[in-house]
Amino acid sequence: MAQADMIPAPVSYGKKSPWNAYTLFLALALTALILADIFLFIEARRFGPLFSFRGP
Repeated sequence: MAQADMIPAPVSYGKKSPWNAYTLFLALALTALILADIFLFIEARRFGPLFSFRGP
């Protein structure tokens, strides 16, 4: 019997989950950026309409 016949087949544990720590942190960063944009827009509304320039 040859040595190549003695190698076992690789064990498959099913499909790998796409969610890992890096994906979680990426989603968390995206959520933080969206919330920051919303709060910035709310804060900017207090100062009047956007792009309204007044002369001196």
